[in-house]
Amino acid sequence: MRARVPAVIVAWLPVVAYAALVWFVSGLALPSASSDFPGRDKLVHAVEFAALGWLVARALVRTARPAADGLWRLGVVAVLVCAGWGFLDEIHQASVPTRSASVWDFAADTAGASVGVLAYIARRTKRDATAAPVPSRTGIESERG
Repeated sequence: MRARVPAVIVAWLPVVAYAALVWFVSGLALPSASSDFPGRDKLVHAVEFAALGWLVARALVRTARPAADGLWRLGVVAVLVCAGWGFLDEIHQASVPTRSASVWDFAADTAGASVGVLAYIARRTKRDATAAPVPSRTGIESERG
């Protein structure tokens, strides 16, 4: 008989792995190079944290199982978690040669996380709205969770 992995581990392991990857990449000393286009660095921060926002929102929903009206509250928590990680990441970058901490990078991190969280909530809301009621054993229809 196979042991089941607890749902909290399944939900949060991708978040921890991705956050560790962000931390690792932030610790790499980058060679000075000209940017392909202005704002490229901020776009990279935003995309990186949009993915983290999606993963954190997904993990929170899977472990907290909120009612439909609670999704937005979890979304705020997800953005705050990502912003906290972005803040710590900027402090970390300040100690890396050729890197620096920037309030604008932090803003891009938070904006990207917000986009990722909003995208996840929109997808989840749409999925929940289109889910067909499922008949239960008692004959009373219920909605899919």
